[in-house]
Amino acid sequence: MLSKPEKEKIQHQSTVIVGKLLKPKLSENIINRELVKTFSSKIIKGIRAALIVAPAGYGKSILLAQSSDVLTDKGYNCNWLSIDTKDNDPLRFLSLLIASIGEQDSLERNIAVGYFGVERKTAIDYLITDIANYLEAQPCKYAFFIDDYHAISNPEVDSILERLINYSPQQTVFIIASRNEPKLALNTLKVREEVLRFTRIDLAFALDESEKFLNTSKQLGLDSKLVSALADRTEGWVAGLQLASLALAGSSDYEKFICEFTGTDRDVTDYLGEVILSRQNDEVRRFLLWSSVLDRMSAELVNYVLSIDSAQAMLEYLEDKSLFIIPLDRNRIRYRYHHLFGDFLRNALNKEYPSKTEKICHRACTWYVEHGNYQEAINYALIAKDYSQALDLIARISKKLILESGENWTLLNWVQQLPDGYVLKRPEIGLAYSWSLIFNRQPGKARNQLEQLEGYCQQHAKTLSPDLLEHLRSGIKIDQFLVEAVCDNTFRCSTLVKEWLAENPNREGEELLTALVLEGYTSLSTFKFEQGEAAVNKAILIGKQCSIDYLEAWALAVAGLLKVQKGDLNEATKLFIKGLKQNNKYAQQYSYMGSLNAVLLAEAYYEKNEIVKAEELLYNRFEYIDSQSVVEVSYSGYRVMANLQLIKSGLDSALEIIRLGKESADRAELPRLKALLTAQEIHYLLRHGKRKEAQIIAKDSGFDESRAPTFDEDSRQVFQEIRELVRAELNLHNNLPKKALAILNAQIVQCKETGRHLRLMEGLLLRCRALYALKRTDDAVADVSQALSLAEKGGFYRLFLDAGVEIHQLLRLVVKGDVNKQTENVIVFLGEINELLLTDSETQESKTKPDQPQDTLLEPMTKRERQMLDFIKTGETNKDIADKLFISEQTVKWHLHQLYKKLGVKNRTSAIAKARALLLI
Repeated sequence: MLSKPEKEKIQHQSTVIVGKLLKPKLSENIINRELVKTFSSKIIKGIRAALIVAPAGYGKSILLAQSSDVLTDKGYNCNWLSIDTKDNDPLRFLSLLIASIGEQDSLERNIAVGYFGVERKTAIDYLITDIANYLEAQPCKYAFFIDDYHAISNPEVDSILERLINYSPQQTVFIIASRNEPKLALNTLKVREEVLRFTRIDLAFALDESEKFLNTSKQLGLDSKLVSALADRTEGWVAGLQLASLALAGSSDYEKFICEFTGTDRDVTDYLGEVILSRQNDEVRRFLLWSSVLDRMSAELVNYVLSIDSAQAMLEYLEDKSLFIIPLDRNRIRYRYHHLFGDFLRNALNKEYPSKTEKICHRACTWYVEHGNYQEAINYALIAKDYSQALDLIARISKKLILESGENWTLLNWVQQLPDGYVLKRPEIGLAYSWSLIFNRQPGKARNQLEQLEGYCQQHAKTLSPDLLEHLRSGIKIDQFLVEAVCDNTFRCSTLVKEWLAENPNREGEELLTALVLEGYTSLSTFKFEQGEAAVNKAILIGKQCSIDYLEAWALAVAGLLKVQKGDLNEATKLFIKGLKQNNKYAQQYSYMGSLNAVLLAEAYYEKNEIVKAEELLYNRFEYIDSQSVVEVSYSGYRVMANLQLIKSGLDSALEIIRLGKESADRAELPRLKALLTAQEIHYLLRHGKRKEAQIIAKDSGFDESRAPTFDEDSRQVFQEIRELVRAELNLHNNLPKKALAILNAQIVQCKETGRHLRLMEGLLLRCRALYALKRTDDAVADVSQALSLAEKGGFYRLFLDAGVEIHQLLRLVVKGDVNKQTENVIVFLGEINELLLTDSETQESKTKPDQPQDTLLEPMTKRERQMLDFIKTGETNKDIADKLFISEQTVKWHLHQLYKKLGVKNRTSAIAKARALLLI
């Protein structure tokens, strides 16, 4: 049962939602554009998704609203969603969508409570399935109008919408308005011409529309010369024309005003905003400025914040006067300012009333606290610089935020807005903050934070309660273990964890679970797999018993990693899928644990030759992989992305991924990751006949005796194994099979002793090549057969498909040999491998040879790629772009690489030229 405060919180949230689900009210003087008919008719013909992409003020919302009216008349069930940044929470976004499907008059009664329970138990995948199944069962057509989608920056929400568009029935259409290109993978629908896209060029007012707007709608009576001049100056920008019309209404000399009027977008807003604001009486002017601090307004909120009782009347007055305020529901309960006008008002407020913003935000914080909306309250407290209040509110939800929802980035954002050292006033938040730093690849900052916490504990040991002191000290140790793990000091981490477990036999909950997961993870380097599996299995059990689903997802991921190394890919796949489901119960799909399981599952799918599934899981995951400090996970991500690029685009694209990964390894000071990626780079080069390049890289990277890099004692064994396998492959390509055989014999013995069947299979496939080169064909076939037997049990297909011509020849010898030596399962598995090899060969032969000149993009640009194009157009360096977008330079290089591929070019200059030719800039 929900408590009374929880019920009140739910009721408040559902009320907020109603305002976001109702189509904005259109002015009676709105002009009817031919564009609306064109847009609506194309949708009715069978479009599955319609994208309206244009800057602010081009009438996107109006086009959506008018099209909604047209489709409603055509029998569509039209649903409206107005998006803001808070809808980056996937469950909130889905809940809005679900609520929009209900009857408007019964939203709160039938939908809101059911999907806004504070426990948030419903998994995202089930919700998507429920929505798709519900729509399939309905006799009518559905249209979902999603406004302001540019507010979405969470890739998981993009993924949710993308899946809904693809999975919903044919009679459903999604119409999406955004200032930026949405990150939606709709390539299949685009090929079928089921995606419609309108841009700024489509939305801009033509001359005749400008004339109708100014003279018919606004009744200004301008002659054709002045209309043309104003249309030219605004370049068809609807908001510019609206602002200009308001300013002209108070001008006695139209011609002079229009002649002096220049510029577009920001300049227009600032100039005309001043003109409009100066014509309001003091009461209206003050209301406009003060209320602009609030993102979304209700009369109740505004009355409280501004200490007035006339907010509803004033909001309705502003709407009647068309002063750029937008009603968010048909009952005129909730409003917001037009984005551009709101920006102008806030700038004017800060100039005229420098301290007013803080006071208003402080009262808004209080109001939201009283209504149980802590996240919104924290945001206003931080703007108001009421750090004490913000800290108290963060303390209420920080543990749930990181351990249940995995929202590390949210906590980081809040804490980093506090003054330096302020977080120590609430050390439990400092502990959560260090956890978030660790999982966002900032171990150096995490170490500093933990040192400050240790100092705090020493300084206040006598004043803190014994329970809190013990909790802090234990938490500090756990976080220190994590720092060692993400810095790849796995042997030190293993030692510290074992000491802690011995010293704390009665520990329970998330601390014990974390220690056990780390014990399991470090066994990947110590090769003590049985001990590691026992630890993670116990961690999974604790996760179930304590309902710590987010951390249970972590334990499942590590359990899957151990299964992969033991050669059981099928069981690992089940664990990764389960890990994703556990993560999605509370957290976002793109949370740390969600991405962790997704990347590892992508590797499993790749090895099982389920290429499409692997690609889908890695879509929009590069930034996660690039910021990942766990070597095994980061390596898996880069390797699978490179392999996919090798299949789709060839060697150069694959090598680009590997080199980006190596740069990331250097930046994060992870030498083992760099060694693994360098070994993969050498392998690619040798496979493609580039032996000299491979040898140079091997020598420069220390893969020969003369230039081995310096490693600590713990890491030397791991690097030695990587180096030995590289040397063996180089010897094979240098026609030195005896040297290769000597190395591989020792490696295979070690793999058998430690139970590492994946590495054993790789070693066997290398050794059989050496044996075959030495004319020891029977021994070579025996090694291949042994590898096949291990691979069949685990489900490793790509291990053979990617192995090269020599292995494929040996597979044919296995087929021709005595099949009675093979089990029935291995014979079936071998037949599947050979069939896949034949399919791959036919696919390669059927590929189109000459490239045709492009007159369109190969694929649509993502929002990030659009940003890259804008930046390189103005000459920004990679470092400048990284700083402005708060991402790494390696991530910038990746997005540029993807942009160049889509444009069919190889450098910045060519990209700019091609973009101009395609009218993209």
